[in-house]
Amino acid sequence: MCCSERTLRRKYNTESVSFRTVLDDVKNVLAHKYLTITALDVAEIATLLDYSEAENFHPAFARWNGMIPTEFLRQKD
Repeated sequence: MCCSERTLRRKYNTESVSFRTVLDDVKNVLAHKYLTITALDVAEIATLLDYSEAENFHPAFARWNGMIPTEFLRQKD
């Protein structure tokens, strides 16, 4: 572990960023990698990113990227 929770909160406040923003950024990067370089389906990716169901992952992906995962997959082909 790099530092205590208190230290992380202080660093986030200094950078004017929230833990949720950082977590969403990491999940988005991972979602892109999983969709691009693996054969995992959207439900498996949702589970890996700690969503209880793929239906909960779709709106988050759309918020981050302006499209749902299946649109992203069609676009990359």
